[in-house]
Amino acid sequence: MFKKASIATVSVFLVAELIIRILGIADVPIREANSVTGYIPMPSQSGKFLNNTWTINKMRMISKSEFKTDGNEVLIAGDSVVFGGNPLDQAERVGEQLDKLLPNQDVFSIAEGSWGFKNSLNYIEQNIDLLAGTETIVFVLNSADFSAPSQWRCNSFHPTTISWSHLYFALRKYTSPECLKQTPSDFRVEDYDAFEKFTNIQTRLQGTRFVIYLYQKKDEFANSISLKNLLDERFLREVEVKETLDFSEMWSVEYFSDGIHTTPDGAEALAKILQKVI
Repeated sequence: MFKKASIATVSVFLVAELIIRILGIADVPIREANSVTGYIPMPSQSGKFLNNTWTINKMRMISKSEFKTDGNEVLIAGDSVVFGGNPLDQAERVGEQLDKLLPNQDVFSIAEGSWGFKNSLNYIEQNIDLLAGTETIVFVLNSADFSAPSQWRCNSFHPTTISWSHLYFALRKYTSPECLKQTPSDFRVEDYDAFEKFTNIQTRLQGTRFVIYLYQKKDEFANSISLKNLLDERFLREVEVKETLDFSEMWSVEYFSDGIHTTPDGAEALAKILQKVI
């Protein structure tokens, strides 16, 4: 009896493991945890979560194409709104949609779930020589993006490895996420003055146009709440700033899949807004 029960248990586990692998439930980007960007996808990887494909290029961007500087590049920097996440196929994500709308420019996206403005600035500073010549850099920021840099602490949401058992990984992620109470000291990202780093980047990337696009969350958009008061006034004086409320005729609460993220139609609408911004 015990032997039969053991065989049945192992069989159920193996079948469940096989199903999870076929569906790609654990087929998500592997990250590097560090003290510069906090966490970021490892370069040159791709996969398929359910029916949605994703691709990370050599520069760790969520972009099909490899980054090159011909002077016509547009770089979109942001958090999960730009990254897209599991619900969106690669082709549905805002960077790929915008790339189709700008046939004379090459669009790339550097983004991560829960990244803040300072995480994006750190990435740009770290790769500034490779980004030299970029035509336009647009920061897509929401009201949660102006505090200290985001830190790595969760292998369930920003995995640095995938367990040998994809079933175990999926169960942990959706029932009991494997997160630390605090970031290990080796991976801690120091806080800093965002405007000072921005102006240093701007000086070093002569000729690059910088735009800050403020993306309202669902309740903020529905209640016409501007985010410009969250920006350091120095940015308002020195940088081109736009927000979703400036394009209300192109946006709708129906484009939100939850309180902040977009539906596929929302990602397309956001790409059209960014086309106007650019």
